[in-house]
Amino acid sequence: MMTVDMLQHNGTTECRNCTLLEKMHAMLSDANLHKSYWLKALNYAVLLHNVSPLKSLGSTPTEEYTGIKLDISQLCVFGYVAHVHMLEQARGKLSAHSMACTFLSFA
Repeated sequence: MMTVDMLQHNGTTECRNCTLLEKMHAMLSDANLHKSYWLKALNYAVLLHNVSPLKSLGSTPTEEYTGIKLDISQLCVFGYVAHVHMLEQARGKLSAHSMACTFLSFA
C-alpha cells in the first residue's frame, strides 16, 4: 500500500529518481551549461538509462519493452561542441564555413 504524497515509501522509484538527478547534475557540470538546461540533460539521462543494459534484465529496458535492439552507435556526449555546416547563402566569401554549437539532444 502506498500513501498519497509519500514518495519515500517506494524505494525503487526514489532510488531511480536520485540516480537520474545525479546524472543530470553531472552532465550539466561537465558541459559547463547553465541550470536552465536541466530538462534537456534529464531527458538525455533517461535516454541513456533506457539504452543501457541492466544486470537484472540481461538486456536494455527499451529492448525488453519493444523487442527491438537499438543502434547506439549514434549516441553523442552531452554538451560537446558540434560544428554545423552553413549554407553559401548564409555566409560571406571569407566567413567560416561552419558554426560552433553545443549538442543538447536529438531532434
